[in-house]
Amino acid sequence: MLKKPFLSVIGVFRLIVLNIGLTMGLNMGVTMGLSEGLTVGMMPLQNTVFSTDHRDVCALVQKANLVAVVSIVDTQEDTIQKSRTGEKVGHRNVIRVWQPIRVQEVLGPNTPSTFQNITLQTYALDPQPPAPDPLNARYPGAYAEGMYVMFLRGVNATVYETVEGWKGVYPLRDGRLSVLEGYGLPSLTGMNKDTLKQMVQRCK
Repeated sequence: MLKKPFLSVIGVFRLIVLNIGLTMGLNMGVTMGLSEGLTVGMMPLQNTVFSTDHRDVCALVQKANLVAVVSIVDTQEDTIQKSRTGEKVGHRNVIRVWQPIRVQEVLGPNTPSTFQNITLQTYALDPQPPAPDPLNARYPGAYAEGMYVMFLRGVNATVYETVEGWKGVYPLRDGRLSVLEGYGLPSLTGMNKDTLKQMVQRCK
């Protein structure tokens, strides 16, 4: 890994997709202390999706202003803004990170015409902790390029944060959700985004 100034370092995770024998990379702003990587499950969708699974999804939706398919296409340092919050964790400075993302499809609860380009707010530490440090899960920094389903809550009119951290983030591949093991809702593993859209829109 090349050593560059803070937040230009992109650590590589190997996300092992179950049952299809595919390994794909997910770059995070810093390396999380999760040993060999984050495991992502892709399994056949069960037919009974509107039960306990629905209640789990609705619990996230109730905390979200926006549930959407989003794309991150540029992770260059000059497109990512950052500033110190004035807070510290030990000897490390807490950094607020703003990253542009594009809303490709709104799944709910707001109307599709409301959103296009928004800013994702995350946090990181400077200096960055070593890979095994669990602080990396709480302060991940910028996201990798790719497609995601995100449950987002508004900080202001254009800036959003994920709901409950990693629990609100699902990498999307071929229209189906992947789940970061130990963080996301297992019931969403392999779910088609259109099925999730139906679930989200049924939440009251």
